[in-house]
Amino acid sequence: MRTLLAIALALLPTVGLSDVTGEAETDLGQRVWVRPISKDAWLIRSVSPIEGWGDVESNAVLVAGAAESVLIDTPATEAQTAPVLAWAADTLRRPVRHLVVTHWHADRMGGIGLARPRGIRTYALGKTRALARRHGLVVPERELRPEERLVLAGVKVETWYPGHGHTADNLVVWLPADRLLVGGCFVKAAEATTLGNLQEIDPVQWAKGVAATDRRYPEARTVVPGHGAAGGPELLRHTAALLRAHAGGRGNEGARGR
Repeated sequence: MRTLLAIALALLPTVGLSDVTGEAETDLGQRVWVRPISKDAWLIRSVSPIEGWGDVESNAVLVAGAAESVLIDTPATEAQTAPVLAWAADTLRRPVRHLVVTHWHADRMGGIGLARPRGIRTYALGKTRALARRHGLVVPERELRPEERLVLAGVKVETWYPGHGHTADNLVVWLPADRLLVGGCFVKAAEATTLGNLQEIDPVQWAKGVAATDRRYPEARTVVPGHGAAGGPELLRHTAALLRAHAGGRGNEGARGR
């Protein structure tokens, strides 16, 4: 079904998956799968038990340069992150050397403990580093400013903080060569009917940030949410619609997912 959905989405000009190089997933074990979403980027899909939420499907993105790779977020555990790192090194022959974290929750950085022993540089906002420290987690090494333009593994990467949304520290990552926006949990999938975890949200700023993100990246072809199927810029507008529903007091009871 997931492959059929990817093919169907590829036929829709608004969805932005027409440049996917192959819809089939590769099973890496540990309930982790990988599939290409552009010429040099792969979607890492994992399913992990999250306390209070049960099994949750989450996304990370791997971007390959000429000789090494950048990982944006990790699966929720080190056991699930290990096969991703092995696949990049052994199959792509471009080992992960950089890890960008989009916020402090386990579904974004649960595998960060594997980074330092493997010589992987880690990057996150100062807010994320502070929250990780407060919660006794591994602290990403390099502090990102609210807006950064970097070249990692030979790949141009822009990180941007759109303001407090899902969490106080959520950022988005823009890959201009692939016209790919990694939204993390700041962006909801098309199939999402609620905002998910409401514990740390700022719905007013989130709505402003989503609108600003839509304006900032008008060239985005593919948008990857933190959970659920990738799509196009319409995911930003769907997130905005969910926020409007939340403001009206509708659609967030019994939310599942993060």
